[in-house]
Amino acid sequence: MAEGPPPQRAGTPLPAAGRRPSLLRSPLYLRMVARVALVLLIPAAITSIYNIQRSSSARIESSQPQLLQATEAKATAVEAILLRSINNVLLLGQAPPLQRYANALATTPAPPSRDVEDLFHGFLRRSGGLFDGISVLDRTGQEQLTVSLEGRSTRLKPGSSEKNEALLSGAMGLTSISGQLAPVFVSPIELATTPDGRPLSPPRPFIRYASPLFALDGSVAGVLVVSAPLTPLLQPLTPNETSDHVYLVDASGDYLSGPEPQRLHGGQRGTGITLRTERPEDAGEILGRPRGTLLDTPNRPGFLQAFARIRPAGHASIQWTVVTERPLSAILASERAIGLVILATTLGSLLLALLVTLLFARGIVIPIHQLATAAGAISQGRWETPLPSLDRHDELGELTDAFTRMGRQLQSAWRDLQQHVDDLQRSEAELRSSRNLLQALIDHSTAVIYVKSVKGPYLFVNRQFASLTKHSPEDMVGKTDDEILSPEWAARRKAEDQQALDAAGPVTHEQEIPLSDGIHTYLSVRFPLLDTHGEAYAVASVATDITDRKRAEEVLRRAHDELEQRVQERTQELREAHLQLVESARVAGREEIATTVLHNVGNVISSVKVSASIMESRLRQSRIQPLTRATSLLMEHQEDLVRYLTEDPKGKLLPRYLSAATEALVEENTNLLKEMEGLQNNLDHVTNIIAVQQSLASRTMQILEDVDVCATADDALRIQLRQSLDIEVLRDYTELPRLHTDRHKLLQILVNLISNAKHALMASQSPRRRLEVHIRDIGEYVQLQVSDNGIGIPAENMLRIFQYGFTAKKDGHGFGLHSCALHARSMGGCLRAHSDGLGRGATFTLELPWNPKSEEP
Repeated sequence: MAEGPPPQRAGTPLPAAGRRPSLLRSPLYLRMVARVALVLLIPAAITSIYNIQRSSSARIESSQPQLLQATEAKATAVEAILLRSINNVLLLGQAPPLQRYANALATTPAPPSRDVEDLFHGFLRRSGGLFDGISVLDRTGQEQLTVSLEGRSTRLKPGSSEKNEALLSGAMGLTSISGQLAPVFVSPIELATTPDGRPLSPPRPFIRYASPLFALDGSVAGVLVVSAPLTPLLQPLTPNETSDHVYLVDASGDYLSGPEPQRLHGGQRGTGITLRTERPEDAGEILGRPRGTLLDTPNRPGFLQAFARIRPAGHASIQWTVVTERPLSAILASERAIGLVILATTLGSLLLALLVTLLFARGIVIPIHQLATAAGAISQGRWETPLPSLDRHDELGELTDAFTRMGRQLQSAWRDLQQHVDDLQRSEAELRSSRNLLQALIDHSTAVIYVKSVKGPYLFVNRQFASLTKHSPEDMVGKTDDEILSPEWAARRKAEDQQALDAAGPVTHEQEIPLSDGIHTYLSVRFPLLDTHGEAYAVASVATDITDRKRAEEVLRRAHDELEQRVQERTQELREAHLQLVESARVAGREEIATTVLHNVGNVISSVKVSASIMESRLRQSRIQPLTRATSLLMEHQEDLVRYLTEDPKGKLLPRYLSAATEALVEENTNLLKEMEGLQNNLDHVTNIIAVQQSLASRTMQILEDVDVCATADDALRIQLRQSLDIEVLRDYTELPRLHTDRHKLLQILVNLISNAKHALMASQSPRRRLEVHIRDIGEYVQLQVSDNGIGIPAENMLRIFQYGFTAKKDGHGFGLHSCALHARSMGGCLRAHSDGLGRGATFTLELPWNPKSEEP
């Protein structure tokens, strides 16, 4: 552009006519001062008000979590005391004296013994005032004993079951809870009353804990009731601030604790004063949520309220809420002084800023006025107009030089702008070329590709996808699935796209699509496209035709199935050959089983001989002979039988004699029948033993086979134990898979161990003979234990018990346990013995591996 003569440099003297104007007449000066004053005053006032309001709001906001945290701490403390009380009641119910009394109470209701009273008195003294009374109820609700904190005891109070009905039903109801060994029922809060049933004044609230007492057989013998005053529970509810009000309300809104006694227990005292009646809107929030805060509500304006629920797990009767109120005036008391300080500071800063503004405006307005005069002349084309001399190095001092540089900088800026526009046009052309190249690659790809907006319309499709839908790409862009596809395919496509959006990552699907040349299988990958904010704005899909690969996989699968069938057939042939190979391996063990049969049958035959001897002895001592003589007397007097039975002294005694003889014969017949029954049982047992051994001998013997360990143990018990023996048998079996082992050797070991246990029990003087068989899985081994409480094994015999020829029985041979140990070792396991000494019983433990490695004995 045209340039005029160069302006004068700074330092040129001012025009002769120039004179500094009065500042009070300068509109610029007056407007500057006024605007600066407004600019400083308005923000200062707003800032002061905002800071005061913000400080108050921050104080209130910070007080809400603090007050809620303090309220929750109080609720947690009350709940901790309550749970500690429940645990103490549980421990009291498990005390041995009370357990013994529960066993007695289960059969005959009676007052407890003195040791139970002493237990209760000691419990109350040690509770530190947490409890003040204990009662014992039988199953009907009758009080068998009541102990108070003052030391008074009352026994057997008939007719007192009515007031304890709720406690009894609550405690009994808890016994049906699965897995709860010692439940405790907590009653609602009650008020102590006078003898005529009126609540005491002031009220004395208390709660009662009820825990069922179980007898040894698991039945409920009674209920333990422990009374506790409410005051110790409420100790943590002391206000943290003098202005705070702390309340405790139940689920119905009844005040249980608070600073105003006349408002407490309104429901039970009949005053009608409750949280729901006084503050219905607040009560809905407080009683409806487990925790929270309420600020300046219509029911309680000017207050901050925090509440927290007390509801111990498993005790539905306890639904208390701790409510803490704090006046907003107390919260904001400290903020008033801070507000005054902020206001005073703001006003002082404003006055200082105005003073600085006056001085600063004077130094700005005069040079600007001089510069405006020179600029007006330059604007009229008078480039020779001299500029004012400022003699300072600031923005005003550089303003003159800016006039000269301004034109040149504008021209340079215009050239730069033109160059930038040219660069943008070239970049746009390159971008258009790249996009066309990408479009060509995608259109000529065999994959099906599309991009669809999350709102439904297609943003981009390639020709392959368009050809499948029989549309052009231009027609599909901007349309939705419902407008292009059938309803079924549209629903499937939208569901699959939604899966990719929900997964927030790639999702792979296989789809079968019918085409003109048959069914084609496509492997599609869908993934969301994200914007700069990380939000999904579209779904992209790339689907590849994998029909040829699927067909090849089908051919490979068929070949694999055919090979698997051939392997199974060959395996079956090898298994049959193996069974034929080991079929004869069991023949050698049949003689040993026959010996066991003879041994066990011999034991039973001995018992049969004893039964036959007893029957013979009783028949020889029969009372049939006196009955024969009585019959002879009746035959002699059959002609005058009536006179003989009514008048003759001997005849009068004859009916009573016949009655007594008949009863004796009936008793004798009953005893003989019992002996016959025992004899029949013994013979049946012999038959069972032979049948069991025949079932074993008739099978095809194998060295190793899959064995049911529990069934084998039952067979050993049937072989050795007679039903007539006074031996209690305990079977403790764990359900196990079959064990691959030598069944014959396992049975022989168990028969020997049970036989030894039987003889040890028969030689014991214990009134209760017990034999236990335990079977369990201990990892790599199956463990079988045979235990008895018989005569035991001396310590000096423990080292020799498995030696060949050693026996502690008079008629023993000393090879039974030795052969058992050898069999266990050959089966890859071990056999151990344990006894605590004479009279302490013995335990034999057999451990066999799941994967046996046979060893030669």
